Amino acid sequence: MKKLPKDLKITLEQVERHLKSGKTSNPRLTFSEGWTYEQAYDILTHAYRIEVEKRHMEFLYTNDLCNHLEDIAKWMTGGNGLGLALMGDVGNGKTTMMRALRGAVSLAGFEDHGETIGMKMIDSNSVTRLCRNDYEQFYKFCNTKFLAVDDIGREPVEVKDYGTVLNPIIELIQYRYEKQLPLVISTNLDPAMMKDRYGARITDRMKEMMHIVIFEEGSYRKEVLS
Repeated sequence: MKKLPKDLKITLEQVERHLKSGKTSNPRLTFSEGWTYEQAYDILTHAYRIEVEKRHMEFLYTNDLCNHLEDIAKWMTGGNGLGLALMGDVGNGKTTMMRALRGAVSLAGFEDHGETIGMKMIDSNSVTRLCRNDYEQFYKFCNTKFLAVDDIGREPVEVKDYGTVLNPIIELIQYRYEKQLPLVISTNLDPAMMKDRYGARITDRMKEMMHIVIFEEGSYRKEVLS
C-alpha cells in the first residue's frame, strides 16, 4: 500500500468537494410554479372527487379522507418529494388517491432540473411482466423520472428469465433509492408484511425514502356491496 507524504495537507473543504463531485443523487422534486399547500390541497381534493365519480360512487368528504389529503398536499409542497407510500387494507381508496395525485401532477406538474414532468402510473404485475419479457426495457423503465406503482405485494416476488432469478420490485426500489428518483407506491401490506416479503434491506430503504400515509378506514367496496 502506497504511503501518503507526511507533509500532505488536505482541508475538510477539499474532502467535501471531492466526495460531492461523484455524487449521483438528484435534487428533490418541487411543485411547479410555487404552488402553495392550500392550492395543492384544493387541486388534489377536486381530482379525488372526479376519480370517485368516474366509478359511479358517491364522494364522501370524511375526516379520514381530509387527513389523507392534508398529509399528501404537505408532501407535495414540502420539498421532500422523493417518495410516498400509501398503505392500508383492500378497497379503502389508495388507488383512487394515486390516480388523483397523477391528475393533480398533470395539472400543476413537478419540476426536475427546471423541467416540468408528469407522473407515470403502473401496477406491480405489469412491472413483473416487463422485467421477465424485456429486461433491457425494464432497466430503462426503472429510470422513469416520476413513477407510481400500484398494488405492490400482489405480484410474484421472483420471476425467472432463462434460469436467472429476478426480483423486479426489489430491483426497482433499490435502483430508485440509489439514483434518488421519486417513487409513489400503494400496497395492502403492513410494514411487518413488507419486511417478510421483500427483506429488511429494502424495507429500510423504503422507510428512508418514503413518506408513509396509512389508510385505516374500512373498505368502500364493502359498504357498497353490503
